[in-house]
Amino acid sequence: MGAFSTQGAAVWRPAIDPLTGEARWDEAYTPTDPYPPVPSPPPTTWRGRRRAKAAAAAAAAAATTAAATTGTLGAPGAAAPDLGTTLDAPRPQPEADAPWPASDPLAALPADWAGGGQPPAGPGDEAGPLEPDHKPASRNNRTVLILSLILVLVIGGIVYILVRPKNTTTTATTAPTLTPTSSPSPVAADAALAASINLRLTDLPTGWSTSTATGQVARPPVAPAAAQVRADRLLASCVGVDYATVAGLFGGSVIPGQTDSARSPKFQSPSDANIQMYSATAVMGTAARAQSLTLPFANPNFVNCFGEYQTALVSAAVPGATATVQVVSLAAPAGVKSFGYLTNLTIPNQANQVVGEAFMVGGRIESRLEPTTGGPAVPSDAFDSAYNAIAGRIAAARNN
Repeated sequence: MGAFSTQGAAVWRPAIDPLTGEARWDEAYTPTDPYPPVPSPPPTTWRGRRRAKAAAAAAAAAATTAAATTGTLGAPGAAAPDLGTTLDAPRPQPEADAPWPASDPLAALPADWAGGGQPPAGPGDEAGPLEPDHKPASRNNRTVLILSLILVLVIGGIVYILVRPKNTTTTATTAPTLTPTSSPSPVAADAALAASINLRLTDLPTGWSTSTATGQVARPPVAPAAAQVRADRLLASCVGVDYATVAGLFGGSVIPGQTDSARSPKFQSPSDANIQMYSATAVMGTAARAQSLTLPFANPNFVNCFGEYQTALVSAAVPGATATVQVVSLAAPAGVKSFGYLTNLTIPNQANQVVGEAFMVGGRIESRLEPTTGGPAVPSDAFDSAYNAIAGRIAAARNN
């Protein structure tokens, strides 16, 4: 052979490991070598592909370096091998079924690919993004973490509400105090009104006093309850008025429509303890209802009906007793209607009794003044004084 020359001579380069990118100094390799090294199978995982990319980049860099040192047979300072011997050395023949690739694996890469980005898809690879060995945390995992944090916060809030100190301070409330100018309730006012109309000791002549006698004979005699009901029904039918009104006016029951009532003490005469007087007053809800109480007295047959009524009662209390009724004329002030009756009771084996009744109606007020004696006549001076006082108060209060 002639002298060594770089022009037109064959270039020897070391074989490059496609995985590590390092030169394989122990084997010769040229791009025209029909038997290149067998490359490893293309990696299929994210980490493997990253290693392949790094190896490819290193291989590309080594190839660039080798091209820059064309004509150099080895490392700097190394003895140049016998090129003829190297090129002429026999190569081992591969077996017929060996899976040697037909070309250099680096030559299959794009000319401008320098090892960066994603390597081209190899055999068996599907086009698309690389799949890592360990996928990053999915969105579902982040949602679970967020929900767990919210649950912890909610539980903490509930615990705080349960254990926080309770404010047990209560605000003292003071019941409203009625001032002297405050108006009482309607019921209380009507009760006071009824009491103010009733008979007072000062309405009677000097010497009269509050009765303290006990064990006296009742005047008039008290009939059994059943007899009282029958007599009330008889009178209601006779005068054409409802039973409840008759029972309230004459039988001592509550008058329908009244808001309150009051009764005075019994007062007695200084000359005879059997001469007594008292009054009972009811206040109705309306003046119209009070005025309706005068209807029984307006009936022309009232005196006869009332006589039968009194007889039924006294005979039920004392068998054989009778009653007679007479009208007493009463003058009344303006706005007041008055009806007076005097009943004489004849009772077997007892002294006769006299019962007087003066019914007065004005405004919403109905009042009855009742004097009784054990036989003597009712003293006119005491009756007139009491009647005028009560009628005057009704007239003054009729607009209440």
